[in-house]
Parts: sequence; C-alpha cells; structure tokens
Amino acid sequence: MSIGCVYIPPEKSKYASKDAFEEIEREMVTLRDDEQLCSLIGDFNARTGTLLDFVVPDENLVEVLDENLNDEITDFLYDYQNLISLKIPLKRCSEDKMRPNTQGYKLVEFCKRNNLYITGGRTGSDKGIGKATTNDNSLIDYFIVSSNLFKYIEEYEIIPFDALYSDVHNHLHGTLTTEVNIAEKEKNHIKEVNKMD
Repeated sequence: MSIGCVYIPPEKSKYASKDAFEEIEREMVTLRDDEQLCSLIGDFNARTGTLLDFVVPDENLVEVLDENLNDEITDFLYDYQNLISLKIPLKRCSEDKMRPNTQGYKLVEFCKRNNLYITGGRTGSDKGIGKATTNDNSLIDYFIVSSNLFKYIEEYEIIPFDALYSDVHNHLHGTLTTEVNIAEKEKNHIKEVNKMD
C-alpha cells in the first residue's frame, strides 16, 4: 500500500505550481503497488464542493468498444462500482458552500484519472456531513483513497480546530485496519534470522 502526504500551496501564493497535480501523479505512479492500494492525505488547498470525483462510462461508447476492452480496462472504467458494493455513497456531502476553485477542479480530475476517491462526507463520523477542515469553514484538506481501501477504513473524522496544533486547520483523524498473515510474517522472520547466522 502506498500512502502519500501532500501539501499544495494556495493557487495565488508565490509558491504555487500549475503542475502540482501532474507532479504528484508521476510520483504516485512510480510508487503504486501491484494491488493498486493507494492513499493521499494532506492540504490540497482545493475547494471541491460536491463535484463528482469519478466518471460513469457512456454505455453507448462501451458497447461500441466492447470487442477491444480487456478485463483490466473494464475494471478501470467501472471501478466506482466498488463503492456501491461497499455501501459507500457515490455522492459526497460538503459543508463548504463556496464555489470550487481551480485547485478543486484539478483535484477531482486527478481523482478521476487515477480512480481515487475523496473520503470526506462519505465515511466514518463525517458520512453525510463533509465537515469543514479549517476554522474559516473551508474544506481544503483531504484523505483520498483507491476504492479497494474503503473496506479498511475503520474511523474517519474531522477533529474541531485547536490552536495548539495548527494556525487554521482542523485535525483529520483516520484509522485503517488490515488483516495480517501471521504465518507469512513468522516465515519471513525465520528467513531473516537464518540470513544473520
């Protein structure tokens, strides 16, 4: 599983980069594992409102291309259905009522290209809410994951603002759980011990 921490400067900042999402995408592609388990968390300075972060393929186009579609392409096109099977809402909620900004549009396009989904407003105690992530009621901090990671999200919440931890940002809290194969772990440990002898 790949986990990345992200900070994208505000779009009007002197440190802003119009290519920030492309740079993250290039890095992510090199680090992504075979199971396609990927997550990014951080301050994207992106206001997305309730813009869709997935694409529903045009059935007419899929029908025309059907002979040329292999299982891998079909799985990619219909990845959003993993959310449906896990009972994760396709539509997100957001308390941020401002119009999406340029970074917001770039973030949802980034999600669409990479089959990544915004967890806020969809999971944990934030399900159906989409709490603001700053003390000025904007939602600019995100935890985005591949669809097959939603089943491992045990908790997700936005902790109220505390000046001890940040100047304006609320704390994002999440807990992921996984299954550990003890036998495999012990086997690897034994191999390591034998190498040391």
